[in-house]
Amino acid sequence: MAEEKKGEKKEEMKQEQPRPQTKPEPKKEVKKKERNPNDVEDGKGIAWLSYIGILFLIPLLAKKDNSFCMHHAKQGMVYFIIEFCLAVLLIVPFLGWIIYVLGMIFMLVMSIIGLIQALQGNWWEAPMGINGLSKKFNF
Repeated sequence: MAEEKKGEKKEEMKQEQPRPQTKPEPKKEVKKKERNPNDVEDGKGIAWLSYIGILFLIPLLAKKDNSFCMHHAKQGMVYFIIEFCLAVLLIVPFLGWIIYVLGMIFMLVMSIIGLIQALQGNWWEAPMGINGLSKKFNF
C-alpha cells in the first residue's frame, strides 16, 4: 500500500507541474509583388500567348520584368505541363484515351478562358490549384 501511495503522489506531482510556456513565433510577413497598372497595359498584348501550348515561353522570356506577363506565363506553363502529362496517358489503351480526351477538353476550355482574361487585362487566377502551383515558380 505504501508503494501505491508513493506512485500516486508521483503522478499527482507530474500533473501539477506547469508546463513551461513558449513564446509564439512572430509571423513572417510575406511581401506580395505589387501589381503595377502599367504592367497590364504593357503586357496584355503578349500575355495571351501564355495559354497556347509551348508559346508560354514567349512572354516568359520576352517580358521577365513585367509582373502581368509573368503571372499568365507561369499559369500557361502549368497548363502545358498538365497537357504533357495527359499526352503520356495515351500509352494506356482505352482508359488512357478517355482520360486524355476529357482532360484535353477541360484544358482547352481553361486555356480559352485564360486567353480572354489576359486580353482583357485581368489578373485571372486559374482554378483547381493551378494558380497555387504557378506561384511556386520563381523566375
